[in-house]
Amino acid sequence: GSAAWWTIAALLSAVVHAAEQMMGEDVLKDVPESHARKHMLQYSALCGLMGTGLTLGIMLIAQVVPGWDNGSAEDTVETLRLLGASQVRSILAVSIILAASVLAPASNYIIQNYGATTRESVLVFRIVAVWIVACAIHVLFPYSGFGEEWDTATAIWRLCGAAVTLVGLLLYLHFRMQRELQDAAERVRKV
Repeated sequence: GSAAWWTIAALLSAVVHAAEQMMGEDVLKDVPESHARKHMLQYSALCGLMGTGLTLGIMLIAQVVPGWDNGSAEDTVETLRLLGASQVRSILAVSIILAASVLAPASNYIIQNYGATTRESVLVFRIVAVWIVACAIHVLFPYSGFGEEWDTATAIWRLCGAAVTLVGLLLYLHFRMQRELQDAAERVRKV
């Protein structure tokens, strides 16, 4: 049924995302040092344009093809009107765009210098960042209905999860750097 369809869609999304990361690693790994920054920014811009095109295509399809709700949730024009009608929604939308414009080049920098696996390991921490930002939004805009209220009972467990995620990330990076140093030492010995 519906759950199976969405599970398949999520798995396909993960495969496409993995393919994008591996393509990025392949494209960015052998760029000469003198062109590395320019090439990385161009690749980031290309990924952004592809994502924008895909999003616009999905919005167009959602506008034209009615879903299970007879089209009441697919009104792109109404969605844009709602964004413009609320100052909080507008601020959040602009913040998302600004964050994405920093995240893409930063992510591609990590891919270029450390590989796609390292990038994905670093971005695991996004889960924690989402929770922290949701709590901050609730504090900054308490009557907006957005964000997440701080709940000390669950916050302790989330902070423990954040700590485990951070420790795992740091261990991964430590062992990866150690391996790279050993590989570099072996290459020097062979020369």
